[in-house]
Amino acid sequence: MDQVHWTRDSGSFPPPVLQPIIDNVIEWYEEQPHTPPVNSVDPNPHFDNVVLDWNQVALDAIRYYSITDPPEDAGYVSRALAMQSIAMFDTLRAIEDQPGFLVTREAPNGIDADAAVTAAAHRILVELFPRYEKALDRAYEAHLDQIKDGRAEDQGVAFGNRIAEAVIESRSDDGSDPYGYLERVAGDDPGAYRPTPPDFTEAIQPHWGQVRPFVLESGDQFRPPPPPALTSRQYTDDLKEVKAFGDLYSDVRSPAQTLSALWWSNDEDTYTRVGQWSDIADRILDAQDRSPLESAYLLTELNVGLADSIIACWDAKFTYDFWRPVTAIREAGRDGNWATRPDPDWLPLLVTTPDHPEYTSGHSILGSTANQVLTDFFGAIPFTGTTETLPGVYLTFPDFETAAVDEAASRIYAGVHYRVSTERGLFMGEQVGGVIVDAFNRFEPNSDGHLV
Repeated sequence: MDQVHWTRDSGSFPPPVLQPIIDNVIEWYEEQPHTPPVNSVDPNPHFDNVVLDWNQVALDAIRYYSITDPPEDAGYVSRALAMQSIAMFDTLRAIEDQPGFLVTREAPNGIDADAAVTAAAHRILVELFPRYEKALDRAYEAHLDQIKDGRAEDQGVAFGNRIAEAVIESRSDDGSDPYGYLERVAGDDPGAYRPTPPDFTEAIQPHWGQVRPFVLESGDQFRPPPPPALTSRQYTDDLKEVKAFGDLYSDVRSPAQTLSALWWSNDEDTYTRVGQWSDIADRILDAQDRSPLESAYLLTELNVGLADSIIACWDAKFTYDFWRPVTAIREAGRDGNWATRPDPDWLPLLVTTPDHPEYTSGHSILGSTANQVLTDFFGAIPFTGTTETLPGVYLTFPDFETAAVDEAASRIYAGVHYRVSTERGLFMGEQVGGVIVDAFNRFEPNSDGHLV
């Protein structure tokens, strides 16, 4: 394969201290035997499917905001993807004279479906990513240029905009905050979260757990029990594990574990960890030649599930305000635990710890929810995924569950989570995913794979 290299313009990732570790793990990766990809791994895919195309445009918008206006924001990103998917799905459902997930309208006869989807997707993205409007307009015009001018196109555009406006209105009072909202969340007691080195950024979206979910009854529906006491055996074991395996210069973390930590991170300058699962779904839908309606169904189920997972995760994070490993390890002399020892210079592999409390793990709940949704739709199939943190590195997993477990474990190797948070995050994802799958049963594909 071609030599992997970095082309980020912002310069924020990777930090210089991490580059030698990245170089070493890439060299190790390139020496390993590779399973042939089981679906497209084109880094810039172009799909013959209007729904998949617009989902990729949404990922472009997310990427642009992540680079130009950091810190990236999982809550905002997941809500945006969910709203766009709903708008596309409800548009196509209306054209099929079927009720939508969120909005049900009567579609005019004979309208162009691609024009309607394009208008709906574009309207949502312009509303949510206004600084990316010029690029969104170019994508909009390019898609409409492929459609025959006339009444069918015009009415399709008008109808798609109507659906999008209704989706926007339905979420206008959901309690979400402006993009990039930060607030100082800082405790001083042992176990209490405080901003982390090296930049000590204030906490992102501390009230996101109170946002009205799409399907869940509330953000606290599956709130887990509190994290272990600082003097407990579980906390002691977890702290020692992340201290050893998550250390920037760990001598016990294997190259495969380092690769996992980097591959799943997708934080700054990327389509984010939420977008990675949406991208994975796009590629499998394309490989299976699924229709726009089927694609919109699956992406709506997935993105709604991921959005509700983030709400549930943020509820737990800011309910318990638990400290991150980098704080706990540096301040271990204050935790009242005779079995822990402080290391005031310790840094995690990812260097910059995510700017929100530790418990529970967002990556874990996202991966677990994605597993529930994707396995229900596709079955337990192998797939190949890409990552924006390590461009050109492709990993193949035997099924979605294995991927979810690997994503959860990656956060220990990254040095940003304790094992208990990854395990409880996986369990929360199972709970959220189960509710999402049940809610979408009314749109379930039949035995031929077509929506009923």
